[in-house]
Amino acid sequence: MIICPYKRQKNGNGLKNQSKINMGGKYGLSNKSLALYRACNFVVVGIYIVKKEKLNFISEEEKMKNKQNILILAAAVLVVFALQIKAAPLNTVKSVTVDNDLVIPIAEITTDASFYPVDIDGTRLEVIAVKAPDGSIRTAFNTCQVCYGSGRGYYKQQGAFLICQNCGNRFRMNQVEARSGGCNPVPIFADNKKIVGQNIVISKDFLKKAKSIFSNWNRS
Repeated sequence: MIICPYKRQKNGNGLKNQSKINMGGKYGLSNKSLALYRACNFVVVGIYIVKKEKLNFISEEEKMKNKQNILILAAAVLVVFALQIKAAPLNTVKSVTVDNDLVIPIAEITTDASFYPVDIDGTRLEVIAVKAPDGSIRTAFNTCQVCYGSGRGYYKQQGAFLICQNCGNRFRMNQVEARSGGCNPVPIFADNKKIVGQNIVISKDFLKKAKSIFSNWNRS
């Protein structure tokens, strides 16, 4: 839930930002949540202006200016929601690759994780590709190194985190492809992939080796 972070002060001096939300950081807000947060700010400021007019705290000239400001605020809210609608959804699953090398165009990798399904000899695998905050491209199998046997050991993105759907552990994007072992997305290190032109290529032979950890995998 996004709470509007503005509160009128008793001294009548106007609005003071009392937000404690670290947007997109510690709390892992998604683009959609950030858009709602900003729109809420615009609406609250508009309401405050209207209430102040009713209490006759401002002159007629200021009232006219504030009416114009309210119209601008309303337009800004519409723009924010329009951008929200156009924003790419999280947990985008790409088209499936069947019994072949997985080819991932570097240009389509962003700070939101993309999921690449691969069908190898009838076993469904999935690869995560994401751009970490330092700009590096990270790749991993979409299964947990501890929970893969459960069938629900896969990840979905929520805000700035990848969350295991079995154990609930959360990982930032810079933790992908960081280490092997433990409850982490199974990494695909540099030795297991190659850059060919503008693509990352993960060979079919390497993908075959991962079939066992996807034997019970059941993404919902």
